[in-house]
Amino acid sequence: MIKNEILLALGVSLMWGSVPFIQKHLITKMNKISLFVIDTFVYCLIVGILLAYHYDTIKLDLLKISYYDALLICLSAIIFGVSADLLYLYILKDHHNPFVLPIVYCGPIFTLFISFFVMKDKMKDIYGILGALLIMTGIFCISLRK
Repeated sequence: MIKNEILLALGVSLMWGSVPFIQKHLITKMNKISLFVIDTFVYCLIVGILLAYHYDTIKLDLLKISYYDALLICLSAIIFGVSADLLYLYILKDHHNPFVLPIVYCGPIFTLFISFFVMKDKMKDIYGILGALLIMTGIFCISLRK
């Protein structure tokens, strides 16, 4: 039986995997900056609803956050939320999906390597290393396709 966590993870992957096709369609109809701003506006509306619903919890967490953690949150938002998204839309506008998407979505591989080399996490067995290498090889092969 598949655990709920696995089903949820597959759902997240399905959602993330669907977004590029929606954005590719939209980016042919509007400027990439307009798409980014409108997309971010909708995102902010949803965040506002979550803020209203979970106000007390968020308030408590904000009061106990350190300056270092606040800096990391800002850095994460700038790198992930703005820079990466704008670069992604720029690339998506000018390149065909089969070339761009496999490379863009190899982020978990970078997470794995950062975890291993920077955070000093250990892979439990050869299967983790072999799996990562196979994913990287697959991404490389798909991106070379013309």
